[in-house]
Amino acid sequence: MSSTTRSKYILRPDDVPAYSPAHHSGTNNHRMVAPGVNGAQFMEVIYGDLERGGGAAPHAHPGMEQATYIIEGEGTLVVEGTEHKITAGDLLFFPAEVFHQVKVSNRGKTPGRCGVFTIP
Repeated sequence: MSSTTRSKYILRPDDVPAYSPAHHSGTNNHRMVAPGVNGAQFMEVIYGDLERGGGAAPHAHPGMEQATYIIEGEGTLVVEGTEHKITAGDLLFFPAEVFHQVKVSNRGKTPGRCGVFTIP
């Protein structure tokens, strides 16, 4: 028996409000798993759409590790002063306190898409 009713266990980006974090441009994030969304206590999952040229200014997350999985698109990552090309299928890991900057450089019309995982 299956159900098409939405629940706190199955979410789609359109089920939660979009926001753009501080120091980000051209981003449209959806907090999918978090205490205020579905009662998660130990993790946060964000789905993000990024416009061409969009991304994040250099920043760090005090006391919080972060992993970002690139679902679609390509761009650049600057971490610890080194620039890296990133593309779909890459997993980015940022230890707490490490400054990083991500910029999408998609050549086509498709935006960048990513999943962001943290344990606040």
